[in-house]
Amino acid sequence: KAVGSDPIKLGYGFSVWSAARLAEHLAKETGIRFGVDQMRRLLRQEGFSFQRPKHTLKGKRDETAYKKAGRRLNKLKKTP
Repeated sequence: KAVGSDPIKLGYGFSVWSAARLAEHLAKETGIRFGVDQMRRLLRQEGFSFQRPKHTLKGKRDETAYKKAGRRLNKLKKTP
């Protein structure tokens, strides 16, 4: 149940579970402690995969200003 939940909605300051974070959360909620390696094994057995999240600023930045700055940078690179 915890794996499918959004960590932010549970009051955490991150949006993606890691095996270590999930192990700590489960220890806090249930009192049962898992090591990080054991947590990874259990998650793999349940069909979950591990991938590093790609962090971008898309949606959090002013896209118009970003594109304008990119065009200006390209012009500066082309100028001898």
